[in-house]
Amino acid sequence: MVTLDRWIRDRARLTPDRIAIDFEGREVTYAWLEERSDELARGFSHGDRIATLTGNAPEHVAIFWACAKAGAIFTPSCVYCSSLKPLFRPAPCSSHTSWPRLTRSPAAAGTSATRPSSGEGGA
Repeated sequence: MVTLDRWIRDRARLTPDRIAIDFEGREVTYAWLEERSDELARGFSHGDRIATLTGNAPEHVAIFWACAKAGAIFTPSCVYCSSLKPLFRPAPCSSHTSWPRLTRSPAAAGTSATRPSSGEGGA
């Protein structure tokens, strides 16, 4: 049986330089997806609930693969869904300025969410 985490590893090993994603003129290889998803997966644990608030982008796909590798639960949300804006605030992470920081809702693992301050990105 081939699992999701195994599939991306095998694809990157067999065809590392093949284009996996062509997004708005940016070509992303299977090797890049493997490397970036491994990097992200090191920060996740089995059973973690990972919620994202992003648009369509290669980075979103890397988060998907990272969750598969770590056994985390991936819950993507659309940046255009105004009802979620008070719960999740996209903010740049240290490794890439256009990537959102992943935050958790209050219900996820008993942690508190990063909430925007008054007037910042509200619905």
